[in-house]
Amino acid sequence: MTGPPGQPGPHSGLPPLTSDFGLRPSFGLRPSDFGFPRLSTWHDILTVPPSDGASVLARRYPEDTPPLYGQWSLANNGLLLPSLPAHSGPWSIPWTFLTDWRLTTTPPPYPGNGSPQGWRDVYFYPPDDGQPVWLRRLAGLAAAVPARYSAPEGTFAITLAPGVTLTGPWFCFYQWKPM
Repeated sequence: MTGPPGQPGPHSGLPPLTSDFGLRPSFGLRPSDFGFPRLSTWHDILTVPPSDGASVLARRYPEDTPPLYGQWSLANNGLLLPSLPAHSGPWSIPWTFLTDWRLTTTPPPYPGNGSPQGWRDVYFYPPDDGQPVWLRRLAGLAAAVPARYSAPEGTFAITLAPGVTLTGPWFCFYQWKPM
């Protein structure tokens, strides 16, 4: 709104509006140019599941564990993982223990040879068969419990009292370390 010609209007102290509102031309813009986050290449495992047979990297819970490479399998209700040098055969993990995924054509490099010191990832560095270990279910404040690993079943056995033993598959646990 302006006043009569030659007289200042109510907004005369403001700069004039431009057609592009001070932005760059519309070609070649990226979402990050507007302060929006970049779009992620990761997809939610439940709302956008991978195609059957797709090679994917999948993140699991807890989120700070390394992503797993494998082939999505509807028949197995989850991810089939390739056999690593420390495994007796291929492993699988149900979709309920995965958070998100993305397509990939090649597996990531294996984290390393040997065994790291301290707490270890169960998939990348499984214990030896029958090995007594300290086991953590969750990251952070979860207590470590004594357990024994069974390689043929891929499970940990936790003895609570004489004659009372709980078992759980490898993917239910976060980390382990030798006793």
